[in-house]
Amino acid sequence: MTQGQPINFANGTQGNLWTQSYSSGNKALAESGKNKYYYAYIGAVRWQVDLKTDYNFFGTPVFYAIAQKWDGSSWVNVGSEKRVDNGTFTFTDDGTNTHIWRLRYRSYSGQFLEYLYGSAYVRGYARGEESTYNNNIRGQYLRICSGQMKWGKSYKGKDWKPTDSNIYSLYNTKQNRGSPILASLGDNRIAFKEI
Repeated sequence: MTQGQPINFANGTQGNLWTQSYSSGNKALAESGKNKYYYAYIGAVRWQVDLKTDYNFFGTPVFYAIAQKWDGSSWVNVGSEKRVDNGTFTFTDDGTNTHIWRLRYRSYSGQFLEYLYGSAYVRGYARGEESTYNNNIRGQYLRICSGQMKWGKSYKGKDWKPTDSNIYSLYNTKQNRGSPILASLGDNRIAFKEI
């Protein structure tokens, strides 16, 4: 999408606006061990997270993960919890117009210092079927939210609300209300509601 083009389905289907990947060498997402909870906070309307674990001499560590979105008063599960072990497991938004998301994942089993890792992608706001855009995005008030996906060991056990000071800037659209939406958004994200 270039400056001056209308905001519509065709111009909103551009590829990844932001990506970040962690290899097993980064050891960045979570460590194995019984029932340790981690949270990846996501400020994006369209996103995807791919998670995987490494097999080693002791076997494959096991995690369980689920996507959650904010309903105005609490985090609600989207879909059901998936077992993440050998292979790659994908989690995505549900096509609605909210940008207030997180991925909750917990360790279930594995030897000490086995890790969960993967990749994260923030997509164009109209990614998916055109009917999804027409039913959920078209006609909404546009905002810009600041920040980017936040995840990693520093969010172990941090069950925050979107208004908590640690992550509020990720979801806050009020501070950017009325700002021009440029062709290159950088770390900013198009959002459709304020918090």
